Amino acid sequence: MYSTSYLREFIRDVLTKTYRLFNEIRKSRTFMEFLGERKHDLKFRFDAVVEKEILRITQEYFSEFEVISEEEVSHGVPSKLKIIVDPIDGSVNAFMGIPFYATSIAIAHGDKFNDIIAGGVINLVTGELFEAYKGKGLFYNFERVKFDDISERRLVTSIYVSPKNLEALEKVRRILNLTRAFRTLGAVSLELALTAFRRIDLVVDIRDKLRSFDIAASYLMIREGEGLMVDKQGNDIGSYSIKSTGISIIASYNANLVKEVVNILKLY
Repeated sequence: MYSTSYLREFIRDVLTKTYRLFNEIRKSRTFMEFLGERKHDLKFRFDAVVEKEILRITQEYFSEFEVISEEEVSHGVPSKLKIIVDPIDGSVNAFMGIPFYATSIAIAHGDKFNDIIAGGVINLVTGELFEAYKGKGLFYNFERVKFDDISERRLVTSIYVSPKNLEALEKVRRILNLTRAFRTLGAVSLELALTAFRRIDLVVDIRDKLRSFDIAASYLMIREGEGLMVDKQGNDIGSYSIKSTGISIIASYNANLVKEVVNILKLY
């Protein structure tokens, strides 16, 4: 098992280098090329370029590991050590010049979300770095962050729902009564990180479309911030496989708010 300091060195190294790389290649039309559609979303050349760099750095730190990533390519060998990567979360935002996208990376020693031991998300626009280490709390821009109490503020909710699902839309209408405003920003790992750090109050994604790498790093952040991330039935995501797909989530630093949303989803 690797020490927290070693994992922290790796997370910071890979994310800061990714930040510098992406902000260099985004100036090039070649790297910003649209390559077409894939199963879950759209594919851009910069996704593969950034993932290749992440893999290169990972090999410098670990001799045996398995990578789970958006590019759906198996790297390394079957191993207890899992590296869960979303090279560019918010690829469409990046391509369109909408300044909200991120790189997300998590490390698990096992096969479940509960086995995640480290996670980091970097805002590729601002360079803000969000981290969590199991049992060690939250870090923002290399500094330990601790929140003294659970705020009952309910200002901003991030919501994802299929516009074709009329039943889900009715549930969302009721959920919106719990908060003042809602957003759909297009980079769920970053939205969840902002939730763990109490800038967004609630994230609801009930499309059954999320994959493990979308939420792995932020799951640990939510938990280290004493919040909850559950599915539509109220089950903690911690029991899910680290290779899961088709996930829906409700997440907040405020466990009571999560429970209220789950009750709405069950009742209506």
